[in-house]
Amino acid sequence: MSSEMATIRYLEAHTKVPVPRVYEYNDQLDGGGVGTPYVIMSRVEGVPLQKLWREMDDHRRGLVLRQCAEIYLELLSHRFDKIGALFHNKDKGLVEEAWYIGPCPLPDEPTHVGATNGVFRSGADLETTRINAALEAVGEKFFGSENNEYTYIMLWFVRSLTPTIVDPSLDVDGFPIMPYDFHPSNIIVTESDSNPHITGIIDWEFSCTSATWIFCKYPYFITDSYQGATLEWRAERNARDRATFDTAMEEFEGKYFPKQGLHFTKSIASSRKVHAYEEIVWNEDMEYWEELFWIVFGDSQ
Repeated sequence: MSSEMATIRYLEAHTKVPVPRVYEYNDQLDGGGVGTPYVIMSRVEGVPLQKLWREMDDHRRGLVLRQCAEIYLELLSHRFDKIGALFHNKDKGLVEEAWYIGPCPLPDEPTHVGATNGVFRSGADLETTRINAALEAVGEKFFGSENNEYTYIMLWFVRSLTPTIVDPSLDVDGFPIMPYDFHPSNIIVTESDSNPHITGIIDWEFSCTSATWIFCKYPYFITDSYQGATLEWRAERNARDRATFDTAMEEFEGKYFPKQGLHFTKSIASSRKVHAYEEIVWNEDMEYWEELFWIVFGDSQ
């Protein structure tokens, strides 16, 4: 909670990203005498995008995606020197107005995630730590299982790809804050005269600074992983939405970073391999093994 509140307060004070205002909170077990940890924050007007997204036409989805692209670029314009969770000195009883990066408070699953509960100097260090921890966990999680060989081989395969996937050139200015769950249920919108407007991004729990090449992926809800997107009509719509997002990213990146070219836009447009890689390393999602293999070697092999 301490990191989540610090993240929201930083975004409110230093960015244009719409977030709720935190009035007061206490992350102690007894809430400072209340009996439970608590937070009091402002209400965000609107409804979750998830309730509207399926029925939105191309025009309204395009308006939302343009706002998402600008939020992406706003987050990418604020950098930190390490990968980890954002905290504030005042939460430690210190007077200085200073933000700092501490260990990531990560969820308990999958089993190897705990090994990445630290601070890292590069995306390569973070990914290698994750994969090595996953390899160590195989013996404990699947001891005696016939899946051991397959899982071990796939994890070694993924680890061997890490040097070809990591792009440290994107991190020369530091690491951006990456929302842990940029999901349509956490994107709040109002809709007036068919003009949807994002009024707030909620649920910054577990959000940490990230390697830029990990950050630079399409919003999950326009990928073919979201809500049965293998259906032909949804896959076609997602393709149009990604093209819209590419156009918006190109436009806004030219404004936010006029001297650097379109590094982020190009990284997102070519992020299919990174997306599959991350789903395997982070979520152990077996459905992505084959996809990643074909992305690397090509269908003709």
